[in-house]
Amino acid sequence: MKSLCGIIIFQAKSPLAQILVGFSSASKNSSTMAYSTDHYYDFNATLRLREMDTKGAVGYVAQTQGISEAEARKTIKETLKAKADDEVIRYLAGDPSVQLSDLDATQINDMEEYLDELSQPGQKMSAEGYRNYLEDTYEYKYE
Repeated sequence: MKSLCGIIIFQAKSPLAQILVGFSSASKNSSTMAYSTDHYYDFNATLRLREMDTKGAVGYVAQTQGISEAEARKTIKETLKAKADDEVIRYLAGDPSVQLSDLDATQINDMEEYLDELSQPGQKMSAEGYRNYLEDTYEYKYE
């Protein structure tokens, strides 16, 4: 089993890694709580990871292109079938049998490029846009 911690540390500058660890300057971080003196728990990062592991980029593609999630899955698979490795395609298309922890650092890096590939003419999709989508979707607000 590949180490998710190793992937995140290796990818510390990656917008996709920032989705999980919540340390980017653009991250809202309102849900980060200390549960001991040396450990922190970010509830929003947990929700972002859950969406990534259950839906991949389907929600982002559907919202950005104004299509249904079923159409987004089909678009992801068709657009990337000749460019990406099968495991990455299945992950981005929301196949729950592939989790982020199953991917290696190279595959995660490649996902950033593949998000660009999913753009429609005149539209810009990117790993940073995906991060923003997840952060906006899972922003817990304290009352």
